[in-house]
Amino acid sequence: MPKCSRLQSAACYYTDSTQQTIYRTGKIDLSNTAVKWKAGGCRLPTSAEYEFAAKGGVKSKGYLYSGSDSVDSVAWTYLNAGNQLHPVGTKQPNELGLYDMSGNAKEWCWDWINFNFEIINPIEPQGPSRPTKYRMLRGGTFELQNLTQYLVTAAWNDETPDTFAIMSTLFRQIIDVLRRPVRSSTGFPLSYADPEGSFACR
Repeated sequence: MPKCSRLQSAACYYTDSTQQTIYRTGKIDLSNTAVKWKAGGCRLPTSAEYEFAAKGGVKSKGYLYSGSDSVDSVAWTYLNAGNQLHPVGTKQPNELGLYDMSGNAKEWCWDWINFNFEIINPIEPQGPSRPTKYRMLRGGTFELQNLTQYLVTAAWNDETPDTFAIMSTLFRQIIDVLRRPVRSSTGFPLSYADPEGSFACR
C-alpha cells in the first residue's frame, strides 16, 4: 500500500479558496474551498468517506461494527482494552483490510458540524462549507462504555478541535488514488474503498 511519505503528489490544503499558497503550519480554520479534494495527497477523510470505508465499502457484508457483528473480534473497547490504546492491526480487519475503524481511538474527520446543515452535495458530502465550533469524530474509542451508541459503523461524535486533546483521539489520512470519478451504487467514489490505496495511512 502507498505511504504518505513516499508520495510526490499535489498538496490538498491551501490557505484560502484561491488555492495559491499551500497550507503548511499555523492555526487556520480552512473552508471546503481551500481544499483540493482530488489532488492525490494525504488529507483527512470526510465523515461520509470514513463511514463508507468502515462499513466495508463495496465489499460490505452489513456488519454492525467495522468487520464483524462481534465487537470483541474487531475493536478495542472499555471491556477488553485495559484502559489503554493498542497497536494498529491487533484485531481483525474489516472487509477492505482496514483496522480499528471501530474502537481503540476516535478519529478526526474533515467535516465541521452544523446541526442545521443542509446537504448541498449528497454525492460527495463534505459538511458545512465554512468552519464552525465543532468537528466530526468517527470510530469510537476504548474509553466509551455504550458500544452500540459509539462504536457501530454509523456512529459519530463531535468535539471542539481547539480545546479537545486526549490520547484516545487520533487521525487517519487518506489518499485518493484514482484520477477519474468512479462511483459505486451508493454514489461514493470507489477510490475511497480501494484496499490498495485510499485508507493506507495511519
